[in-house]
Amino acid sequence: MNITALQFTHYIRLKKQSCLNEGLAECVGNCIKNHNSYHKSYNKEIFERKRK
Repeated sequence: MNITALQFTHYIRLKKQSCLNEGLAECVGNCIKNHNSYHKSYNKEIFERKRK
């Protein structure tokens, strides 16, 4: 499944809301970690494309 950064950001926002509703700070931390690792791999992909 290929998702855009915008879809992913939206997903994270929804995830964070549901996490906060449940009062799970740890869950929000995981969402943010996933989000950051997504950006790292996405940026790396863009960088690789530009180098070619």
